[in-house]
Amino acid sequence: MEILDRIVAEKLSRGELHLVLDQRTVERLECDCFEVIARIREILADDSLEDPQCFEHIERIVCEIESLGLDCGGRHDFG
Repeated sequence: MEILDRIVAEKLSRGELHLVLDQRTVERLECDCFEVIARIREILADDSLEDPQCFEHIERIVCEIESLGLDCGGRHDFG
């Protein structure tokens, strides 16, 4: 199945394949996305974590999350 998954993913990314999803599947995918965002927010808001080498990557994630109107805590706020 891994090979099939990769082929399908590649064809989807190229626009060569289109999926029609039922409402229940769309809702589950949305739920998964929100859960991931919530976990990322928790990691970013954890004041006990330190990793200055990843600052730029973390800042990009923070900016994306904030573009949705979500607060990630004050550790990154240097303004």
